[in-house]
Amino acid sequence: MGEFGMIYSGIVGQDAVNFLLLIKSGEVINAFNKEGIGDIDLIYGEPGIHGCGLAHIAEIHAKDLDKISFIINAGSVVVQASDRKLIIYQSQDKKYIAAVKLDWNGKKKKWLVTAYGNNIS
Repeated sequence: MGEFGMIYSGIVGQDAVNFLLLIKSGEVINAFNKEGIGDIDLIYGEPGIHGCGLAHIAEIHAKDLDKISFIINAGSVVVQASDRKLIIYQSQDKKYIAAVKLDWNGKKKKWLVTAYGNNIS
């Protein structure tokens, strides 16, 4: 048991996203691996303005939930801050961003904070 509920492993990519959306709790460790970041954990988290994880993404960017794995796999890594990296993928009409936080409450942990797409005007 971890800070986010049950800890699962061996579920990767979009399957990890779908799994946590189904059970609505816990975390999947090493759900993704991205060159320039390494293994990335996926948490279900909490909805709300101060929320995090998939619950937060589902509340604000629900239409992009099925693109999370694609964004991570196809995007390029950019350092946003000392504690955060972005994975950015740009198509002809949209810019997709996944944000990965490099810590949790001061402890080293790489986890997906958010993911979304913005229309390019």
